[in-house]
Amino acid sequence: MTPAEKLYNWNMIVEALKSFGLRVENEVRDLIVGGDLEILVDVLKQIRAKEMELSEMILKKEEKLIKHEPAKSSALEKPISTVNLNSINTNKNSSEVRNCLEFLIMAISKVFKLIPKQAAGLLSDENKYVTHILVKGFKGEAKPVIAWLKELIAHVDTLAKLIKAEEKTSVMEMLLSTFKGGLYSKHIEIVELTGDLYCRLFAAFWPLQVLDQAWSWYVS
Repeated sequence: MTPAEKLYNWNMIVEALKSFGLRVENEVRDLIVGGDLEILVDVLKQIRAKEMELSEMILKKEEKLIKHEPAKSSALEKPISTVNLNSINTNKNSSEVRNCLEFLIMAISKVFKLIPKQAAGLLSDENKYVTHILVKGFKGEAKPVIAWLKELIAHVDTLAKLIKAEEKTSVMEMLLSTFKGGLYSKHIEIVELTGDLYCRLFAAFWPLQVLDQAWSWYVS
């Protein structure tokens, strides 16, 4: 890995850490890129401490809910919003999309040039097909997958707001699980873009106060 690539990767990491309240100065980043292992270990310890702090915060919230809230039947949970596949307009502006599932289907249809019904099929069977595409490429080609991830990254704020609108459903788990296969792709650019997408989503969740749900998915 070249120094420029290391610097690019650490710039993404530094931006992600800011959303968790950790600030890494440019001088510290440059020392790490230059190979200073002692500084790197110190930063990793800070990340670990923040991770423990967030875990304790989530645990306390869960304990509080158990103590003070009546038991809720899972049947009372709101289902993820459904989509009429026949009415999806793939040329619709992202600001007009009504829910997260519609957004994903639109993005897949647009980039992979599929009809909405085919796009929805890729998300079925616990994301088996979309995972295959993320790992091996679309028909063996990485370029369409890269274009799809870039499309999602370009509209990450919209995606985060759609998740916020459905926070009482399991849409958060559904969305974050959709992209997981990209972290194991045989194409390095897909791995990098998937990591970038997760970082940007988690950063966007913080001001919307839904980061706890994302963290619960991450540690599960």
